[in-house]
Amino acid sequence: MPSTFLHSLLAAASFSSVALAAPAYDVIQARSTPGSKHVIANLFQWNWDSVAQECAWLGKNGYGYVQVSPANEHIQGSQWWTDYQVVSYKIQSKRGGEAQFKNMVTACQNAGVGVIVDIVWNHMAGIDSGTGNAGSSFTHYNYPGIYTQDDFHYCGQPGNDIQNWSDTYQLQNCELANLADLKTESSKVRTTLINHTNKLIDLGVAGFRVDASKHVAVADQQAIMSKLKKQGLYYTHEVVYEGGPGVSSYDYTSLGDVQE
Repeated sequence: MPSTFLHSLLAAASFSSVALAAPAYDVIQARSTPGSKHVIANLFQWNWDSVAQECAWLGKNGYGYVQVSPANEHIQGSQWWTDYQVVSYKIQSKRGGEAQFKNMVTACQNAGVGVIVDIVWNHMAGIDSGTGNAGSSFTHYNYPGIYTQDDFHYCGQPGNDIQNWSDTYQLQNCELANLADLKTESSKVRTTLINHTNKLIDLGVAGFRVDASKHVAVADQQAIMSKLKKQGLYYTHEVVYEGGPGVSSYDYTSLGDVQE
């Protein structure tokens, strides 16, 4: 549980965020989370049990949503970025397992707080081989029972990595920091990602923060989102815009909110 000082900061953030949604800000009002309580508390890296406890306080203090780290199995390590190197779609991260995740979502729902979960559609791991935190073995381009080397992009650049950050093709077909780049235009990859996302929907999440969204073509994401079992969920997309040609933040506004 956080300290009284942190609760004070969260309360101040809730007040200031609500103030931003005043009538003078038509653009902000037009793009916001559903419901009457729009403020999101980002509990980055918190484990599921702690989030479940915190939601009681958040609900009483005006928060409508809580954003949490990815739920999938990932590479081992204590660093925050290991959560974003996917090994399998088991609901088992270092934040907790599936039962704990479900309990967190239920506890937050009971407090009037929706759960927005970070999700990774762009890539898998960025290391040559290993064992995930839930025991799944893998190599860079082979994830037994999930993906083989045919399910990844090979863009022809040195190291298969992005060389030109103003080139849309490279941004969406080369690797971001050596992370195995999924062939999201393929029906197999799309179906796998749809099934994973639907599992999280079954567990009751209210929305998704799409990691590295600019590295997945808009058309591919539209194809995935259109096949999900529940429509109208909240989405916010990570699109870091460096300026100049290439992928722009505005390209993704048709998919949901965009954050840089």
